[in-house]
Amino acid sequence: MAITEVIKSGEVPAGQELVQAFAPPAGPAKIVFFRGSAVFSPNSVVKIVWKYDDPGEEILWSTKGEVEIHQVFDLGTVNGTDEAAIILDNGESAIVVMSGMGLIEHVE
Repeated sequence: MAITEVIKSGEVPAGQELVQAFAPPAGPAKIVFFRGSAVFSPNSVVKIVWKYDDPGEEILWSTKGEVEIHQVFDLGTVNGTDEAAIILDNGESAIVVMSGMGLIEHVE
């Protein structure tokens, strides 16, 4: 098994999203860690999703402020094309500095 870090950080313009996606290779995979970091704001969120940009997109975790989640989310046997993504979603009317990180365990 291998661990891949999916990281995205930066200044997110008002009303926009920054995204970093990763498609684990075909085989068993699970997300084993997620961290979201941003100034606490009612309109901004850091999230990790599975099947990014797909009709079956699923939000796995969504955070506000500074949060670490040590929990396993089993993705089962993946097909090598579905993507997990860190999304920095700024719903504010000004720039917000945000970051997110997920660790994906998968077969190499």
